[in-house]
Formats: sequence, structure tokens, C-alpha cells
Amino acid sequence: ITTWSYVRRYYIRFSRINPTKYFVEVNNLKEVAILAFLENYNSSWKIYPDSSARKPLIESEHFKINYYANGWFLDPKVLCNSGFKCQKDLHDSVSFSFNIEFLPQRKFYQGSWITVSFIIFLAVIFLIPKKNDKK
Repeated sequence: ITTWSYVRRYYIRFSRINPTKYFVEVNNLKEVAILAFLENYNSSWKIYPDSSARKPLIESEHFKINYYANGWFLDPKVLCNSGFKCQKDLHDSVSFSFNIEFLPQRKFYQGSWITVSFIIFLAVIFLIPKKNDKK
């Protein structure tokens, strides 16, 4: 699902990757804006500058909006100085993109990878016959 929203001369595009991960593009942002993410509020929703980033950004800007949803203040000056790859244009506006992810799901994926790796390691150890074993 991709949605374009035109507000105050800036554009926000959401792309749903899966129920716990969204890709967001912001274009032509000149001033502080509020991003309303209409999923039930949980402090575990985090913003990452890209999918490979390990540390979430702008955690202090996360708040509850509309009594149930997630909101973030998007300040172009703060974002461009905190790890976002901002593209500036001639009119002092910036464009950037980021991911919104649910942190427990990210931890689940990491734990699953570790578990599968460990099972493969054990299988290799116990299924490969030892050279010194005499039957």
C-alpha cells in the first residue's frame, strides 16, 4: 500500500512493507511537521534512517497523538544533523526517507536467525561422523 499525502506544500509517501515495517518518504519539508502514524500507540515503534541501521533515531520526538496513534515531530534541522540522508534544494526545503519499524518484531527476526544458526551448528556437529570413532 502506498499513499501520497500533500500537506502545506510538502509530500509524505507511505509504503507498507509488512504489518510491522513501513517505508516513508518526505519531500519539500521546510519547517517542523508532525507525522501521524495511525497504528495503536506503542513506544516500540521506532524510526530508522534505513533498514540496515541498528540504532533508532529521534526517539525523544515520539508521542501519542489523537489519543491512540503514534506521532513524531519532523524537524528538518534536527533530522539532517542526526543521521538522515537529507537532500536540500534551492528553496531551503529538504527531502529524506526512513523506515518505521516495530522493535519487538525486529528482535524476533534476530532471535529466529540465531536459533536457526544454532540448530544448523548442532546438526553439523552430531550428524557428521567423527573420524576417531570405532564401531
